[in-house]
Amino acid sequence: MMGKGARAKTLPLAIFLLILLYLLPSDAVRPS
Repeated sequence: MMGKGARAKTLPLAIFLLILLYLLPSDAVRPS
């Protein structure tokens, strides 16, 4: 168990993934 260390790395990573999804072409996320 890392406690704060794990959360400190997980939070930025989750935000990065969210931004990546927004940058992806909309047709790749939800095909029309």
